Order: sequence, then structure tokens, then C-alpha cells
Amino acid sequence: MTATVSTENKLRITLVSASSPAGLAAGLLSSHLPLSRAEAALRLSRQPSVLAEAAPACVARRLQALMAALGLRVRLDDPTVRGTADRVDLWFQANDEAAPAAVARLADQLGLAVAEVAQALHSPAGLVVATTAPRAADLRRALRRERSLRSAVSDPAVAIYDLFLLPGLQPTEGLVGLLGRLGSSECGFSGAVAGALDARSAALVQARHGGLVQAINRDFQRFDLYLTGRSGVTAQELADFFATRCPEPRERLMTLEALGPLRIESGLTRSAASQFISDYAAFGIQTCVRRSFVDGAPPAGDPA
Repeated sequence: MTATVSTENKLRITLVSASSPAGLAAGLLSSHLPLSRAEAALRLSRQPSVLAEAAPACVARRLQALMAALGLRVRLDDPTVRGTADRVDLWFQANDEAAPAAVARLADQLGLAVAEVAQALHSPAGLVVATTAPRAADLRRALRRERSLRSAVSDPAVAIYDLFLLPGLQPTEGLVGLLGRLGSSECGFSGAVAGALDARSAALVQARHGGLVQAINRDFQRFDLYLTGRSGVTAQELADFFATRCPEPRERLMTLEALGPLRIESGLTRSAASQFISDYAAFGIQTCVRRSFVDGAPPAGDPA
């Protein structure tokens, strides 16, 4: 008689990426799964790697949370469904202004209307396409010479999302209540009404309040950096500092306080924008960020 193992309430655990040495989690993994420390270290030594084919759901979710605290991104999948590891989200956005030929070529590759693609490319969320990893690689390779486009790939199962209010709208009591129950709060960096939600929570809020908010994957958020002021630095020193870093004439830099914020970087990832703010602050240069393609420059003195 053949023994049958039920996969009900089981989850496949896949290590996607690690921002710290994954081997540090070997003890943690072996204490939760029937693995020796040596086998755990071996599975953690490469990414992506299946850590367990069918672990109890409660154990899998606990491990996901604990490993996230160590800088390891783990995806949980239904073990009865194959091929989920290949599913990715592919994102495109214009670098300021997309060349018409690039828009047309992308639209042709995706089988979408040119007008639809152009509108999405010039929006804060960009154009997101659900596809497979090989197809995403092929598309990026085909469009690699299109300098007016930027692209990125993300695993939606482990992505982190921020929720942004749609233009001109304000939070309702229902939205505030739901976000409170989810334990989510505003993101001071991006201006999101709710920050750092997992895919399931973001989808829940979108399902109930999709006419009010938009969920955007942090892997796909891009920011413009604005020069807003100076502290302990003269106008002349500021102009000298940016002489080779900014296309604006020196006169514009000398009159920053009178004319308002000046964009000095664009299309930065979240981590790059944060690093720029920190680096400039060390020189007495005050900056702030705004999401790319959000209309208008921030008012002077906006916090970074």
C-alpha cells in the first residue's frame, strides 16, 4: 500500500534573496524543519533555493517572519502548484519623456494600444505586466537600447507595497479603520497613506477601496530629488558644489531661496534617494524627494 502525504495546510518555502549572509540562518532553519544544520546551510547557500517542499503552514509563516528580520526574502507557495517560481512582475517607466519610437516598440511587444502604454509610462506607478521570468528577461533584452525607458523585475509574492491616495482624494473613515486593523501607518519617506504592506494586505485594501488608493510595489517606486536649501553653506559654495553635477546655470543655484526647489536627480530608487539625502545633508545641503511623475515640485522646506 502506498502512503499518501496530504499537502493540505502545507506550504513550499523558497529562499528568494538575501541581503546578509544566509548561512547565519542555518540554526534557525534546522530548529524549525527536519534538517541538519549542515543541510540547512547548504540550502541557504544559493538563491533561489527551495528550503522545504511541504512545511506546515504555521511553521512556514513563522519562518518567513523570522528570516525577514535577518534580511532574507522568503516566498511561500502552494506545494501542489508547480511553476509559481517563474511568475514575476515586469515594470517599465519613462525616463522623464519616453521616445515615441520606444513607446510604439514596447506596445508592439506587449500587444497593447500605444496610447495606453504611453499613459502608463508617464505615471507614478508605471506600466506593470505579470509574466514569467524568462519572458521578462527576453523583453528587457529586446528593449535594452531604449534609453528613454527604465525597467525592473519583482517577485510579487515577497514584494512590499505602499498605498497612495489617488489625486484629489482624502482618506475615508472606512479606509482609516481598515488600515488601523492591519497595523499599517503612513510612510513619511514616500508620502504613502499606508506603508510596508505585504501583497495580501495590499490586495485586500485595493479590493475594498480601489477607487481611493493605489498600491505600488516598492521595487517599482522611483523618486526625484529636489534641492530645497542650505545650512552652513554659502550660495557661492552651493553653486560651486553643483557646477559639474547639475545642468542648471549658476545663477539659478545662487537664487535658490527666491525661486524655490530645484530638481537635481531623477528616477532614483528608494534606497538611492535615501542615500543621496544623507550624503547631501553631511555637506549642509537640504533636499527632499517626490515620486517621479507626481505633478509639481514640492514646496520649499518639505521634509525629506
